[in-house]
Amino acid sequence: MVAELAKRISDIEGATVLTAADEKRLKELEKAIFAVDEGVRAIEVSCEHLTRKVEELQERIDNCGGPKHRALRKEEGELTARIEAAKSELASQKAAMATADKTVARLDAEMKKSEKQVAKIVGDRESREKAFAKLAESLQGVRDEYAEAQSALEEAESRMAELSETYAKYESALNKFRSMEIEMESEQVFQKR
Repeated sequence: MVAELAKRISDIEGATVLTAADEKRLKELEKAIFAVDEGVRAIEVSCEHLTRKVEELQERIDNCGGPKHRALRKEEGELTARIEAAKSELASQKAAMATADKTVARLDAEMKKSEKQVAKIVGDRESREKAFAKLAESLQGVRDEYAEAQSALEEAESRMAELSETYAKYESALNKFRSMEIEMESEQVFQKR
């Protein structure tokens, strides 16, 4: 039972400790979050830059006309498309960051749960070890009592052997007396005839 508890504790302790793969995944997620943050900052800077450029172009458009106006409109469309793509990338990076946050939170929750299980098993093991020690102590008492009883039995058997020997001697003597008594009675009966 103790070996089984030790194995269970070992298994649960192993579950509470992040494996190399978990740690690697956690570091990858942290790197991904950092990269997403960096990407978000870069996109925000790019958006600000593009927004300023659009404003500059709009001002130029307002100030001029003709072929220049069309070229500026075309450039404005391209810049607007780039801004929209940057916004889309920003949204994607934010979603990836939220997913990474959820994964980290889930791993933290699992680790806390495993730590509680380990604490419970350690407590169970300690109480069982105490019970086992008590049982071992009781068993030693029973062994001591058994040894005393065995010693008393051996003494009694020795005394019984002595008494049996004495009884056999007395019985033999009694049988001799009975034989003698019978002989004497026989002689008396024989003499009376």
